[in-house]
Amino acid sequence: GSAVTHPATGRPVKQLAPQYFGTFTQVLSSRTVNEIRAGLSAFNQNFQPNVTWKGGAFPFSPVLNGTGPAVVLQGYTIGFFLVNDVKQQTTSIRDDFTTSYDWGGRHDLKLGGEYYRFFNDFLSCRRCQGQVDARGGPVPANIESLFPVSNDASTWNLAPLAPITRSVTHSVSDSGYQFDVTRNVFGGWAQDDWRVSDRLTLNLGVRYDLDTNAHGEKLEFLPWLPGNLPHDTNNIQPRLGLNYRLDDRTVLRGGYGLFCAFAPNDGVQQTLEN
Repeated sequence: GSAVTHPATGRPVKQLAPQYFGTFTQVLSSRTVNEIRAGLSAFNQNFQPNVTWKGGAFPFSPVLNGTGPAVVLQGYTIGFFLVNDVKQQTTSIRDDFTTSYDWGGRHDLKLGGEYYRFFNDFLSCRRCQGQVDARGGPVPANIESLFPVSNDASTWNLAPLAPITRSVTHSVSDSGYQFDVTRNVFGGWAQDDWRVSDRLTLNLGVRYDLDTNAHGEKLEFLPWLPGNLPHDTNNIQPRLGLNYRLDDRTVLRGGYGLFCAFAPNDGVQQTLEN
């Protein structure tokens, strides 16, 4: 608590962020190497009100009977309105193949591909336990006696707040506030560093990316989203480079590349929330 918040506004918070990573490298020959990398990165944030009802555990359900309401007074707040459990997990695997050969000059060739799976699980309950807006008048002088035990809502007496109560908000749902965001992202690339002569080296490359849920294409949210939007499938990205040696003291370099940025999950998440 603080000067403007009751101890019932506190909540335990759990945050975990495990990460796992592995690499398998094979030297196939004096010219060829292959490397496989895989990883998992996760994050979990969970917080719930520290208020219970007669010492009972808080059931994470739309039918909430294990906690107390949030009460907003003039300049003072009692209780907390949000219960939250967010899980994020990203798994990835990537393969890099590198080889060199001679054909019209030296070639250093790089081939590769990668796959990401982004998974977000949101489980929240906003005002499911109710929120009382009691800012219709000054805080009662006997406010302490109305909330004698800060973390046991069964001891709270809300009836005397009726004259100053402006509204009561209570969220009701058959599924709480839960949704998942899943994105499968694929990428592949090839690059050839071709030393044509002692003076000229060319860098010839291309990359392609595909995201199956970058913008909620298959989500129906009328009248804005029809639910049958096409995926973004034209992400072909050429990369060209040149290195030309004019003399022993001067080198001319130039290049061009097209790159696609990764869209954040927020675009899909916010639409699902709405």
